[in-house]
Amino acid sequence: MIAKDGQLIATLDSPDQNAAGIPTTEARLDGDILVVKVGVAAATYQARIDRVQHTLNGDWVQRGASYPLKLSRRAESSAD
Repeated sequence: MIAKDGQLIATLDSPDQNAAGIPTTEARLDGDILVVKVGVAAATYQARIDRVQHTLNGDWVQRGASYPLKLSRRAESSAD
């Protein structure tokens, strides 16, 4: 989301941990590179935006370990 002052605003959801709306300490876009920092998790996600495939392809770095993480859009589904 973009705030009125033009700054990016981001939160993190972790369904496996039943956590939603985790605040981020930084979210910025430099060209096609998205950087999101999550202070409470000591983590950073840095990814390249693919505007054709509608994906983010990058790395989740947490406490010295790096994990490849590709995110893509999908239609929301309703819970039954």
